Parts: sequence; structure tokens; C-alpha cells
Amino acid sequence: MALTISRFIFWGKGLLGSRREIGESSECADQHRPPRNARRMLGDVSEAAACRFLVQRGYQILARNVRFRSGEVDIVATDGKTWIFVEVRSRRLDSDPDIAETVTTAKQRRVIRAALQYLRSHGGPRRPMRFDVITVLWPNNSTGDPQITHWESAFGCD
Repeated sequence: MALTISRFIFWGKGLLGSRREIGESSECADQHRPPRNARRMLGDVSEAAACRFLVQRGYQILARNVRFRSGEVDIVATDGKTWIFVEVRSRRLDSDPDIAETVTTAKQRRVIRAALQYLRSHGGPRRPMRFDVITVLWPNNSTGDPQITHWESAFGCD
């Protein structure tokens, strides 16, 4: 089964403004993090691996990287009866193994707001929804398959 829709955002001077205007500041950059493009590349590859993982389990991918002013959803999927909004977290195996815990309550709120806005803008059929987290741990030597863990109903909207 092929992935149906991919959605990306243009980060230049566009509708959302420049990176600096939306809060990415070089003064606040963590000195110990890999360059932004390396992190973004790891994120893109991890989201693609998470999509393959979901498709292999019978999910239909509806959209990726859905961004609204209120937040972002990495993957929007359905299992036929439930809307599934997925946050993907990725790391190398030599880093913190509890990466699912990095989805803070603030991040959860942003994902929930973006999911609700997605449902309003796409007017899909009324059905249950849930919020999952998929963690992708990559081998340190960049060869081999990642370890993927799927946390169904990792958080919810009360």
C-alpha cells in the first residue's frame, strides 16, 4: 500500500514568515545538538519509518507534517474507524532511551489543538480519535533497522 499524501512546509519568507520570526533564534540554540538540518533529516527519515510501520499494520496514512499556527501533527492516520494523530520521536541508541517521555504536556496540548483544527478543516466523518506516540531508535553506526515502539493512546484530550 502506498502512502497517499505528504505535506511539507516552506520555511523561507512565506506565509509563516522567516524562522527567526516564528521563534527559532540562533542565540537560544543548544551548543550540544547536531545542526538543524541533521536533526531535521533524522526526523524525516524517522517519520517515514513510522509511516511504513503503521502501513504494515493496516493503518492508512492520510497526511504527514500537518502544521497550523496552534501546533503540528507528525502523522495523521486512520484504522478505518478511528482518527489517529501520531507524534514521532527519534534518537540514536546511545542517547536517552526514554524518549517517549519527551512529549511534554505542552507538546501534547499543541498536538491536540492541531488535531482538532485538522478535523475542522477536513470535515471528516465523526468517529473516535486517539493520540499515539511512536519512538524510533536508530543504531549508532547508521546501519541496520531502527527499533520502533508504538504507544497507542499515549495521551488524550480531556
